[in-house]
Amino acid sequence: MQGKVITGTTATFKTISALTAEAQAYREALILIKNLQIPKCIIKTDCLPLVQVIKSKMPIAEVDAIFRDII
Repeated sequence: MQGKVITGTTATFKTISALTAEAQAYREALILIKNLQIPKCIIKTDCLPLVQVIKSKMPIAEVDAIFRDII
């Protein structure tokens, strides 16, 4: 499977933790994907705690509001 980079962005977030910043960046990526009407997309991250939160069904208070906004 081969893909290509369609776009990218940078942002600064004032947060209390790296996990919160990564969750906010994930949210911004989903908004960008929606706005560009990209039907299929893979978002990659090197933040293991973020991946664990995404795969988990249990909310984590630190990023719960961000994920509620995504849903």
